[in-house]
Amino acid sequence: MALHQGDIGSTIQLTILEDGVAVDLTSATSAVISFKKPSGEVIERDGDFSAAPLTGLVEYVVVDGDLDENGVWQAQVILEISGGTFHSTIFSFTVGDILE
Repeated sequence: MALHQGDIGSTIQLTILEDGVAVDLTSATSAVISFKKPSGEVIERDGDFSAAPLTGLVEYVVVDGDLDENGVWQAQVILEISGGTFHSTIFSFTVGDILE
């Protein structure tokens, strides 16, 4: 499903890979997703990795006010795993415009 400006309840799914292999998140204590809007503003949201930690999947369910700009967004997951803090590669996705 595509994301559009003003959407609420859509799930953004990001898979964390290292050398093409899913990162095991069973020992992770937190996953924060840093979103960079097309305007350059950065917001941080807590990601959920409990559904499938062995697959490296981190999810976030969009709430009211999150997708307030259309255009190309970027996202990066910051993981707290025993032994340190790790940053994922940067993901890009597009938020479409709506008719008003």
